[in-house]
Amino acid sequence: MKHLALVICIMLLVPAAAAFDPNVYGEPVIIPAGITPVLKNATNPDSSLSDLAEVEEFFDQLMPANLARYNVVGASVAVISDGNVILAKGYGYSDIANRTPVDATTTAFRIGSITKLFTWTLVMQLVDEGKIDLDADVNTYLKDMKIPDTYPGKPVTMRHLMTHSAGFEDDTIHQEVLMESDLSPFRQYCAENIPARVNPPGKVSSYSNYGTTLAAVIVEDITGVPFEQQLQSRILDPLGMARTSILEDLPPVLAANLTKGFESAGSKNVPVRDAIIVVAPAATVSSTAPDMTRFMIAHMQGGRYGNATILSKPAADLMHARAFANDPRISGMCLGFYENTYNGLRTIGHDGDTTLFHAKLVLIPEKQTGFIVMYNSPGGGSARNEVFEQFMDHYYPMNAVALPAYSPADVARLQKYTGTYDTNRRSFTRFEKYLLPTTQYEVTVAPDGTLILSGKALIDSGDGNFVKPDGTRPATGSFVFHTGPDGSADYFT
Repeated sequence: MKHLALVICIMLLVPAAAAFDPNVYGEPVIIPAGITPVLKNATNPDSSLSDLAEVEEFFDQLMPANLARYNVVGASVAVISDGNVILAKGYGYSDIANRTPVDATTTAFRIGSITKLFTWTLVMQLVDEGKIDLDADVNTYLKDMKIPDTYPGKPVTMRHLMTHSAGFEDDTIHQEVLMESDLSPFRQYCAENIPARVNPPGKVSSYSNYGTTLAAVIVEDITGVPFEQQLQSRILDPLGMARTSILEDLPPVLAANLTKGFESAGSKNVPVRDAIIVVAPAATVSSTAPDMTRFMIAHMQGGRYGNATILSKPAADLMHARAFANDPRISGMCLGFYENTYNGLRTIGHDGDTTLFHAKLVLIPEKQTGFIVMYNSPGGGSARNEVFEQFMDHYYPMNAVALPAYSPADVARLQKYTGTYDTNRRSFTRFEKYLLPTTQYEVTVAPDGTLILSGKALIDSGDGNFVKPDGTRPATGSFVFHTGPDGSADYFT
């Protein structure tokens, strides 16, 4: 019989991440990821990022097909390795009407929630300077507003904000406006739209644009300097990111090079205005591929890029370490970055989404490698995961091993996971809960013994950890079901 259960996951902007024992949740540590999924064979075991021509050829073959498959107008890609830019190249168009191609050097894209990594880097700078204690009550720093003491003795801390485990309900209606004239300061938004605390802090991760924006208010309250100026003087200028801005209303020189955003209208892709976003520190950075490589290299080199230092190495290491997870068997959250495991390699990164723009930033610390791909059309939300998988399978393959067997005999055993699951990223107390439909996931069992999650087949690789039938972990991470005392599933993450 179908049941309603809670999906503990980070939806849309970041992959799943969730809570281990809060009593252990203190100093960030690397928590064993548990089951490592089996993955498919390499497409080219001899590929190397040291062969620049081969890297360009790889993307030249991949990207045109990728754009066509997902109906994307244009994209920009950059790859870094060992502190060097291996590739920065544009594909498709930034303006269809004028047949203007994407120029990786000059064409800027909106990067959505990858913006958060800049905000969290600013926060870690203040941690470096002893001005923020990650485990202090955020009300210690807030001047014009206070987070309610819903759970006495359990205050929201910066660590909770950075791991999306503050326990806030979601608020979406007030985060965008229809006209620029309606745009209000993000700190006003934070003061007027304090979300209900629906879970104790440190219990479970639920993605929160509000939490990141609140962190930016704290940056302003501590420094006495507007957030945008802090970003410019502390990160963008030192790294030489001259083609990057967080302003919704871009300076003319940058606005002229911002790719148009497109949506599909019948058989055509037409340029339309992207969302006007209030929560700037969570979502409004526009940047080019080369500019983003500077930020990525700085993080891969312990906070250094050339002669510039934006973080101490201990702060960078702390920021990149696993800090929170809903379940020790799956990937979790770092301090701002989210982690994943693919082909046996740990990655950290972030996805970014606006209405029209989609992007993916991935760093592989063990290999000192990373890449970013940015799109100007809605299909980029799926296209980016294909690029991630193809890149990893091509350059960092993992030999296939025997997969767990599955058969029709598994159907009865898997019935406990079936049902209709609600996401926990939603409004619980606001009127919008009646206006906006709750995202739901249907889980069924196919006759062949595979589990079907939202139309996708998965197999049990052991202890409730599900991967794809070919043994690969989905680009957004594997799925783990949690069962209650009676053995039935009560949520998955």
